Amino acid sequence: TARKIIELKYSLSELYKKHLQDNQGFDFVSEISDEQWINDKGLSNKNLGENIFEALYEDDNKKIVLAVAKNPHFSSAYLNELYELHQDKFDWDSYRLYLTWLIVGHVNCPDNVLEMASTKNEGYCSSLIRKAVALNKNTDKKIIDQLLKDQYRWVRQAAASHASLNKNEILQLIDSGDRYILKGLKENMNGDTSIIQKITTLLEDEDKYPLEYTTYSVAGCEEPGRGMA
Repeated sequence: TARKIIELKYSLSELYKKHLQDNQGFDFVSEISDEQWINDKGLSNKNLGENIFEALYEDDNKKIVLAVAKNPHFSSAYLNELYELHQDKFDWDSYRLYLTWLIVGHVNCPDNVLEMASTKNEGYCSSLIRKAVALNKNTDKKIIDQLLKDQYRWVRQAAASHASLNKNEILQLIDSGDRYILKGLKENMNGDTSIIQKITTLLEDEDKYPLEYTTYSVAGCEEPGRGMA
């Protein structure tokens, strides 16, 4: 197994060198973009085995880490460790944001990570993480109930679409007066045709169910201004 790991890491290193040569020394586009040299090795889809996953999830190459974090065979234990490795940082760069988003959206994401991520409140970027938590089908109902009250509309909308909400709860939430909860409920698989039709009609009334607007600055993930909240 050790030999197999060494050979794989050497192969990945050589592929990355070739990738840089082919692109005149630049790892261009984005540190989070998919690239063929990664895809060819099946890091995002093959069952590589525990030992190889362990050898790769702390690799210095960020694209390798992102690739294994996408893999459906990546275990909950490693997802937990990977999450904790990146939560003592104070800035939300594109890599940390995307990696955390992958972790909390993963089918094997452990409950404790979903719980921790759902309570992160560090401005706009952490709201995207809470949205990913709300979209994870395995997220506990009590977390969804909390996210339905979130200050960010995209989090509330995602939470309202969660399959843990039954038909009676959907009917109760329709009376919330929140346009974005209504939009989420419209996407909820537990809503029948009559519910969808009712919500569609309600959403036509922009006075009773007003639109919210968000303005963004060009820099990073700081708190955006909000025209209506």
